[in-house]
Amino acid sequence: MTNIAFYGSHNASIAIERDGEILEVIELERWVNIKNAGYGQYQTSYARDYILPEILQYIKDKYNIYYFDTCIHMNTECYHNDVQYMYYQGIPAKRYVYGEHHKAHACNSIYQSPHKEALVVSFDGGGNDGWFNVYKVEKGAYPQMLEKIDKNFGVCYSIFGIVCPQINKEASYAIQGNLVYSGKLMGLASYGNVRDEWLDEFYQWYDLQAGVPHDNLLIEMLNRLDIPLNDKNQVSDDDAKDLAATNQFVFEKKFMGYVQPYLDQHPNLPLHIAGGCALNVLL
Repeated sequence: MTNIAFYGSHNASIAIERDGEILEVIELERWVNIKNAGYGQYQTSYARDYILPEILQYIKDKYNIYYFDTCIHMNTECYHNDVQYMYYQGIPAKRYVYGEHHKAHACNSIYQSPHKEALVVSFDGGGNDGWFNVYKVEKGAYPQMLEKIDKNFGVCYSIFGIVCPQINKEASYAIQGNLVYSGKLMGLASYGNVRDEWLDEFYQWYDLQAGVPHDNLLIEMLNRLDIPLNDKNQVSDDDAKDLAATNQFVFEKKFMGYVQPYLDQHPNLPLHIAGGCALNVLL
């Protein structure tokens, strides 16, 4: 069998598999030379109508593959000028399967590990199947959902980058900032101190439901903490360091609060953490 997977959001890619062997993974950002390039969403190219046919021709020339048994696709749809485009339909296949974001993270984790079974937590700033999911995963079986937590730790963590002057600003938080601010905040946290008087506000911050307007709520939170903004809507250098440190501290505490009960229930299973937020958990 020959299968193809097409992921179209940020850091878009196409993977080709034949008889259990990964032949190649084609990263769109390398194809078009645009950092974090997406196909259906995020940093999309005006030439995307032509890019997929070009990639398929490359696959034909290199592997002599003209048709696929299964096409797994995710985030390859979009609207442009009120017209819906479904780019995965440009791939010739017998059947099409709509992929699920966090299940893909969970499977990616278990199949790249030596473990036959694991407890997997997948959490990040978005996904078509939730934000913070807990699974019990066994190789060769469909991931078993244990809990879907309606909390967006990715946005809660990364959005502080918009007010920290040490962090170089992207043109848009929603398009690029949410992809790059987190790692910079984790580095900045090492220079700051956890402010005990801020902790209650931060714990309430991470209790927010996913989908709320975090950008507006962030400003309200800073006002309650009496943290001033300058004329460029930036906090002071020292406040930024302490915000990052306190944010990191509460992020870890809240994560363990959700996950520890599952570790207690499954003491013999290894823990895998996956998704964008996994890069910002120090365990």
